[in-house]
Amino acid sequence: MSTTNMTRRSFTKVAAAVGAALAATESVQLLEDADKAFAAQSVERVMHKTACHGCTNCCPVRVYTEDGKVVKIEGDPDGPLNKGGVCLKCLSQIQTLYSPRHVLHPMKRVGERGQNKWEAISWDEALDLAGEQIATAVKKFGPYSYWSARGGGGAYIEWETWGMDYTVGGCNSLASGACQCAMPRDFVSSTSVGFNCCLDMDNVDRFVGIVDNAEIDGKRRDDSERVFVIWGSQPSASKAAHGGHGLADARSNLGVKTVVIDPYMTADAVKADVWLSIRPGSDTALLLAWIRYIIDTKA
Repeated sequence: MSTTNMTRRSFTKVAAAVGAALAATESVQLLEDADKAFAAQSVERVMHKTACHGCTNCCPVRVYTEDGKVVKIEGDPDGPLNKGGVCLKCLSQIQTLYSPRHVLHPMKRVGERGQNKWEAISWDEALDLAGEQIATAVKKFGPYSYWSARGGGGAYIEWETWGMDYTVGGCNSLASGACQCAMPRDFVSSTSVGFNCCLDMDNVDRFVGIVDNAEIDGKRRDDSERVFVIWGSQPSASKAAHGGHGLADARSNLGVKTVVIDPYMTADAVKADVWLSIRPGSDTALLLAWIRYIIDTKA
């Protein structure tokens, strides 16, 4: 196979020759004529203020519609925490809304399990079927036979599913996102230090003295020496709307120091006062070393 070497000068000459040839002939049509009546029509764009429900942040957003169809989503500058910022998950809600796989009606399985065969049913039929199955299971096997599960973050049915658990006398309520992050850290921090000291980055302002910390111990804190340890978290990426702003404000306005523990040089590691690029899998060893140091030095 031969290799053709083309310099910048020769490429420019070829491009100019091709452009001249296209301009001199009418055989190639690069643009199609638009219908003048269609082009002259004006479409009214309407702005609606709402909130994204892609996660628990529920960031205030502006949604723009044309002829009743969503055409644009942007952060609301009046949002007190996100300040007009939104993440890619929020911006992709348009694709979610108009996806051909978007489930719009209750679906009932009509084939064997695993065949992926379904039919649309009414809400009344779906509620009757669900209520009958739940009542039968609880009566036959007890309240713990009922298990409710919901989507992670921003789900409208979060409190409703808990209420259903209490109604039947059980407590088996699961959020797919929370069982990976919120529930483990809440349990560990509550059982070890007595309260949930492992905060979300979107609530960072509450823990650096911007507002009162009375919900913790009723006392105001001196945050001049506050240090944040960011471990297994990238607020600039995963908490961009709230956590990114909050952490940036804490650094610039309050002088908060940050320690980032991450094998990779993330956006938060670049801004950190200390970046610990540990070997993957050695997190527990580092944590135990810190605990031993605190115990020995009574820090």
